[in-house]
Amino acid sequence: MNKFGHSNITRIVEIVAVILIFAIAQTAQAQQFDDRLIERVRAASHMIPGDLPLEVRFQKFVSYSGPLSAWVEDASSDAYPGVVGVFQIRFSDGWIMVDGGADEGMISWEAEFSDEDYELVGAALRGASLIIATHEHADHIAGLVSARWATDVARRALLTTEQLETLVEEPDHPSIQISQEHADQFLSVRYDELLPIAPGVVLIKAPGHSAGSQIVYTKLDSGTEILFVGDVVWVTAALESGSQKPPSVSSKVGEDRDALMSQMQWLQEVRQNGPYIVVAHDIRTLDMLIKKGVIKDGVYFDRSD
Repeated sequence: MNKFGHSNITRIVEIVAVILIFAIAQTAQAQQFDDRLIERVRAASHMIPGDLPLEVRFQKFVSYSGPLSAWVEDASSDAYPGVVGVFQIRFSDGWIMVDGGADEGMISWEAEFSDEDYELVGAALRGASLIIATHEHADHIAGLVSARWATDVARRALLTTEQLETLVEEPDHPSIQISQEHADQFLSVRYDELLPIAPGVVLIKAPGHSAGSQIVYTKLDSGTEILFVGDVVWVTAALESGSQKPPSVSSKVGEDRDALMSQMQWLQEVRQNGPYIVVAHDIRTLDMLIKKGVIKDGVYFDRSD
């Protein structure tokens, strides 16, 4: 039986070979969020043979609240809860982490930070077979570059060249700026459209919120499909209304609003009869997905191997 885990060196070599071949084979062109993309993603998800992941889990460590109008253009000023967390894609004998969290000092807005939950984030990162980031903003990636466990996890963190270039040249928080020597400690890849990284897991290039933003597609052995969309939107209500973040916010973040609109329109289409959309900061949607059993609450460390 093929498995995904640290111990099978031959298996890891096979996976790395597929990643490199797929990345090299792509032509240099902008990502097209069209009606054929999801089928290309699904095909790519089977390019690395092996057992599909068993489940996805979510570990929050920051809770906060703010006016919905600060996150969605022309929305009401009613208070809406938010969250910062990480995701764990669990295989039978290991796991991939999506995003790396951030120390309390990286959270630049009023929020409730849980030291206990952040310790769980650190343990999950240290035990991961592979770590990826939806994008290079501090609340998603600082745990990989400035946390006390950063040195331990760097060699298992696969970051895109765009993400690393931002961290070296112009990060969104001064405390996560790194040297080129530090950047060289990470696994690095450049790809143009899609990149399968494990059975059932595909990276989708999606610059817009940041230069290094990407969407992560995951297909579980149950057949459930999930798209981790990072910060394409901050709340699911934005997808439902077709409204982006307020222009002033987009400008401050440095977003490409045209690129984001294309991504949002694609997500609106595929969510009708396809993958579940996981919005990183929308705790109401995350709680709903947990209640439905699409994802599970809290990281889990048991291995069956």
